[in-house]
Amino acid sequence: MKNEMSDEEWGAFLNKIPSGTVAPFGSYDEYLIKQGVIEQDIRFWNELGRLEQEKIKEETQDSCLRIMMFFHTHENKTPRDAAIHFYDNLATFADYPFAQGKINELNNLGYVNEEDYPLPWELKNRVDLFGETLMNDPIKSKEVELLFKPATSANAATRKLIRDGII
Repeated sequence: MKNEMSDEEWGAFLNKIPSGTVAPFGSYDEYLIKQGVIEQDIRFWNELGRLEQEKIKEETQDSCLRIMMFFHTHENKTPRDAAIHFYDNLATFADYPFAQGKINELNNLGYVNEEDYPLPWELKNRVDLFGETLMNDPIKSKEVELLFKPATSANAATRKLIRDGII
């Protein structure tokens, strides 16, 4: 059974945690900055509230599984090839630090570079908005598609687009 706390209950819970038992806040900030997260991304994500964030995470993970199943069943790819096709073409997101199981899964599929690892959730809105603009601009879409070709994964390509100021 899932624990559903309101934002106020969650805040009260976090305030009860003794100091020193949680990783230093600066380390997460440093990670976000390294990933290209900007203040607007953090503000958007934090204004959602914890329950909305969890819903987005669940819906995104569900969509990822459905897309992989589509590649497997409708494009006749093996489960492994469906996962590889997915990671090569679609950005993924996860909480940081990553669970070792997620890293092992990616490594087993051949994604051994940190650039291939999931993006922070704080980037999801900006990446989604960029994707929407590509759907409405076939020329720009083709240009971005060419940038994805040499990348080791969609996440690596997305990170490059963020560093280059395109996203």
